[in-house]
Amino acid sequence: MDKLSYIDIGILILLILLSLKGIWQGIIRGLASFLGILLGIFFASRYYNEVGNWFAQSIYDFNSSDLNALVGFLIAITLIWASFLLVGEIISRVVKFSPLAVLDGALGLIFGFCKAFLLISIIVFGISQIGWLKSFSQNIEQNSLIFPMMKNLAVHIMNFKQVQEIANSVENLYDDGAKEIQKQLTPPEKNDQ
Repeated sequence: MDKLSYIDIGILILLILLSLKGIWQGIIRGLASFLGILLGIFFASRYYNEVGNWFAQSIYDFNSSDLNALVGFLIAITLIWASFLLVGEIISRVVKFSPLAVLDGALGLIFGFCKAFLLISIIVFGISQIGWLKSFSQNIEQNSLIFPMMKNLAVHIMNFKQVQEIANSVENLYDDGAKEIQKQLTPPEKNDQ
């Protein structure tokens, strides 16, 4: 494939738009947000039980360890992400009125592009893993220059041991929470004897 397909053009437009957002956001806020999400997922996947137990003891107990753990995960990721956003916003406002503001915007453009490329790569990987979209994904991959690069990047990222551990931890937490919610929503059966 020697020329850009419509899919490639669509991906490039999306990359450009998200990169331009990086200028407005700047490297400081962009990096703070990105690190907040990554570290939030990392720490929340390791300490969700402790945070869930604290929540159950201090605020509200759902009478289910799985639901408490799910709430613990959500609290941990939210607090870590919000903390990074706050620190990034404070630093960004200080830099905004200095000569570094231009550099912040320029690096924000580059970081915005990299972050967008990574995000779209993970979405592309997700699409390629869905059973009923596999033939669609393979067709796009054959007719695209950018799609295969993004898919390969995502495959490399998903093969990292830490990413697999976090994904398994989050998946188990989600499955346990979903089962517990289903159990809570299912009315008890009446014995007609």
